Amino acid sequence: MAIAQGVSWELTLAPSWEAQTDAECETIFRPEGVGALQLSSARKDDVVTDADLVEFASNRLKAGSKTQPAELGEFSGIVIEYQADGSHWRHWFLRQGSVALFIT
Repeated sequence: MAIAQGVSWELTLAPSWEAQTDAECETIFRPEGVGALQLSSARKDDVVTDADLVEFASNRLKAGSKTQPAELGEFSGIVIEYQADGSHWRHWFLRQGSVALFIT
């Protein structure tokens, strides 16, 4: 059973999925599949707030994007979905305590 992990998070990978770490993020993908999931995290001295997430997400808000509340495990925040250049995009901005996650 493979595990991907970052600052204050850990994810058990499904069979046939792999993880690759680089300086910016952790990338999870299926070698024979299409697309990828990329996760990055940051830690703040104080508690990460909803306002912090909205500020962080502001450059991703596009005309026609849908913003909804999101919860993944112990993390909560918002998810933004939109279509661009023939692709469907989904960006999660999540928080738990002093940790923020950005998942795309």
